Amino acid sequence: MFDKKIVICGAGDIARNFLDYKPSDCQVKYIIDSDVDKVGSSIHGVKIFDRNHLATEKSDVIVLLMFNDEETEIWLESLGVEWYRSYGRSDKNFFCRKEIVRYIDDEILSRYRWDKRIKKSLFSDGRRDNFFRKSYCSETNKNLVQLMASGKYEEADDYLTKMYSGFDYLFDDEFLDYRPAMRLIKQIIEMNYKERICICDLGCGNGELLLNLDNDKYDLYGVDLSDKRVLRLVNHGINAVSSRVEKIPFNDRTMDVISCLECLEHVFDPTIVLKEIVRVLKPGGRLLISVPYQANCESETHVRQWDERRLFSLLEEKFEIENMIKIPYINSFNMDNLFVSAILR
Repeated sequence: MFDKKIVICGAGDIARNFLDYKPSDCQVKYIIDSDVDKVGSSIHGVKIFDRNHLATEKSDVIVLLMFNDEETEIWLESLGVEWYRSYGRSDKNFFCRKEIVRYIDDEILSRYRWDKRIKKSLFSDGRRDNFFRKSYCSETNKNLVQLMASGKYEEADDYLTKMYSGFDYLFDDEFLDYRPAMRLIKQIIEMNYKERICICDLGCGNGELLLNLDNDKYDLYGVDLSDKRVLRLVNHGINAVSSRVEKIPFNDRTMDVISCLECLEHVFDPTIVLKEIVRVLKPGGRLLISVPYQANCESETHVRQWDERRLFSLLEEKFEIENMIKIPYINSFNMDNLFVSAILR
């Protein structure tokens, strides 16, 4: 993969994110961009050139396209240059190619070792529910927040399902295993559980986590809004159910591990979800959460921002927090995630 030097096409935030987290033996030669105001400047010491600069050495480099533009893709094809996207399907997706997985293990996870960093609670007065009702994202998704605030959950669910229906292709079986949070979860489960256990993934999506766990070693359960995604998992032997995470469709004290990855940012009242998690987890059960870090919470489907204190304050009453760390989210979105491992008291 990295026997040639990389040329980045597009000098924006995604390029900056890639330079932050790229594997150590991935050498970026330069960046190209059509914006004349950016040409001549640099990102992390990598100089930005006009796009025409690529034609002089196209046979010696791989171009990594940082944005979605059919015209640019046609231009790259016309040059005969080897190129990949930083998003989308596997055949042209740089981050999702299987070769990148070992670099995540060797380079990414080694930078984010378990580091206990517990923050002080926000709730000196104990008014937990009131706080969460004031921590919504602002203008980006006002309509979604209003639907939830007025109790129109079916309409809100339909909106979320439609928004994510276009992403069904992102997690085909060929490249399920590239997100650091999922690799951390696999490591945690393998290190702590030698016997057969029950694992439930809330907001399981296309099953990118569950399909990476051994169905012969664990009893796997999933909960998601999308009937289409649930059916896909059922066909793979997963006990998946279509439901809202505010009402988990499993009996009390049945799960050893519950994961909730990139889900709580879509939830109107996370305290309701937490009560359900507490109900379903066995005493001493483990909760694994990943949420986008607050500074990057600008999505049409996000209704809530999270940071260390908010997440700690949500969990502190019922859980002993093992670890809280910041990890990169390796895809086309420029953001970090908070990852938490907590034990039910």
